[in-house]
Amino acid sequence: MVAQMRQGTDPGIANKSDHQQVGNPAQEQSYWKNAVAGLSGGFVSAVVMHPLDVVNTRFQVQDGKLSHIPVYRSTAHAIVTIVKTEGPASLYAGLGPNLVGSTVSWGCYFYGYKRLREFASSHLPRPKDAVGMSHLGPGVNLACATAAGVVTAAITQPIWLAKVRLQLQHGSGFQYNGMHHVMTSVVQHEGLFALWRGLLPSLLLVSHVSIHFAVYEEIKKLVLPYGPTEDRLYAWQTFLVGSTAKMFSSVLTYPFQVIRSRMQQLDPTVVAERLKQMNQNTEEVAVNFQLERNRRYYRGPVDTVSKIFHGEGLQGFYKGLGSNLLRVVPTAAITFVVYEYVTMMLGASS
Repeated sequence: MVAQMRQGTDPGIANKSDHQQVGNPAQEQSYWKNAVAGLSGGFVSAVVMHPLDVVNTRFQVQDGKLSHIPVYRSTAHAIVTIVKTEGPASLYAGLGPNLVGSTVSWGCYFYGYKRLREFASSHLPRPKDAVGMSHLGPGVNLACATAAGVVTAAITQPIWLAKVRLQLQHGSGFQYNGMHHVMTSVVQHEGLFALWRGLLPSLLLVSHVSIHFAVYEEIKKLVLPYGPTEDRLYAWQTFLVGSTAKMFSSVLTYPFQVIRSRMQQLDPTVVAERLKQMNQNTEEVAVNFQLERNRRYYRGPVDTVSKIFHGEGLQGFYKGLGSNLLRVVPTAAITFVVYEYVTMMLGASS
């Protein structure tokens, strides 16, 4: 991860003034090495944990009313049911956009976060800890993480919408051939801006990533004295620190994920219309997508929150939390371990 910057330990700023302008070739190379490390971590973790992502998305959209998704009793029951009724391949539905989205997200985020912290380190005073080492404060770390997260969320939102549509298409009466097909279909039938449906909860979820990175940095400060070097952790330490930070941030911000998934799915009203036409053996099955624009079941973030609260109670905002933690905690830990070691191998400052 993007570790604390110490005088004389960062290859990009060794033996230089704290207020030197960033942008020299060595630092630029370090930025791109951190981006590559982030890309590698995101790619590996996405492949390993994708089946749990499919299960998690299906739990999130189960409202007990209009959802076409079967009711699952647990994560294990969901996996077994999907394999039996749909085949093992369905556990990897949406893998393409997940790989693209995770890889791009982590790469953009690590690159932006690293660059912003380098800039802050060069232009802001850094308080010293008990042993005299200078660090950026948690407030600065949080601000850098938030800014990087907002940009990343806006860039990747259409990719995540495609992933959700692919993961939920079984039994809906709609068949997408891949991420590109989802995006072109959404633009054609729902409008260009529909690709950014659920953007507000995504932006609110930036707080999740910001909290995650800030907590990671603060815990890492406490653990660094017990690492192999003054600026590195052992792999098991990175795993534990990353897991703890991820679990804390996930529980706090999980309702935003549920709201986003409800908004990004094919609207239940449209799916119900499609299935009704198919059951009636209509010769030409055509769905009125104008229906989706004018009277969607979920009409926006506020309406989605209202429907979930009044129809399902507070527990509705935490549907699938268990499977989410099973997925994101090890995913984050794997990502941070891969990131730290790729950074080390590339010789970039972490």
